[in-house]
Amino acid sequence: TVAPTVAPTVAPTVAPTVAPTVAPTVAPTVAPTVAPPATGSTFRAFVSPAKAGKSINSVLLVRDAVAGTALEVKAVAHFTSGDVTVQLRSVNGRVAIGKIAVPAAQAGGIVKVDFTVTYGGVTQPVITADARIKASKK
Repeated sequence: TVAPTVAPTVAPTVAPTVAPTVAPTVAPTVAPTVAPPATGSTFRAFVSPAKAGKSINSVLLVRDAVAGTALEVKAVAHFTSGDVTVQLRSVNGRVAIGKIAVPAAQAGGIVKVDFTVTYGGVTQPVITADARIKASKK
């Protein structure tokens, strides 16, 4: 009689899989910022000399302006009789102009004019310019 041959059963060898170790990522901490000028723009203010009873021409220029950015400018002249505030008119988003009436009784000398600029919704630091006033001859 012939004995049946039995083929040996081989169990497959499975290598264990090891998940790669990933270092945890830390989100960078963002420091709060003080409102910088929108898009790196800078501002220059100019005022003209004036006679008492006339007007100071005031101009604010935006350097490196971005088209379509809103520009609002308010100028406050500090006269001896009290402050006079005017809203300057934005010409093209790069220039704002206006006239500040000088009181007839204003003495000659220097008058400080403070410009408050809001550019792109961000209020900028106040810019001060000096206007020379010539007293009236009356």
